[in-house]
Amino acid sequence: MDSQSKMTCMKRMIYTALFMSVAAAPVAAGIGSHIADASVHKGSHGYARESVKSEFAEGTVLRPGEFRENDRGVDAAHLTKGSVQLIKSADGITFLQLGGDFNAGEAPDLYVYASAALRVDHTDAFELEKQMELGRLQNTRNASFYPIPPGKVVNSVTIWCKRLRVFMGSADLI
Repeated sequence: MDSQSKMTCMKRMIYTALFMSVAAAPVAAGIGSHIADASVHKGSHGYARESVKSEFAEGTVLRPGEFRENDRGVDAAHLTKGSVQLIKSADGITFLQLGGDFNAGEAPDLYVYASAALRVDHTDAFELEKQMELGRLQNTRNASFYPIPPGKVVNSVTIWCKRLRVFMGSADLI
């Protein structure tokens, strides 16, 4: 190969490498932002943020509970684990407290619901029982708390994916 051909070949390689790096940069940035959205905060697809610190309500524990891992509505991809408590603060406000060991499966649009019913263990039971929405799940891992409206009876808590209509887990407060 003569020097002119080598130079032409080298230019093509440089231009190709330059084009590939320019074309790949937005793709890499997009993938990186989706990964960050899914594991750190609420992104465009609605994943709950993973909290750096736990958030605890102060007060007296009224009733404890534990998320069941064997509910018929739970699968390996949509499994919620950990403790939960109903807490009454010194000023009389009742809170639902998800424990420091709380861990919800990854899904978009997770919400916390409370019910007077017990054994809400799958989608059908969730949809049949009257549920009280307490709000969007604040943390997929670690503790968070949610105020309960005055006068409401709470015997169970359910984590539910609104967008996909998927049962993530439930716990009875006994």
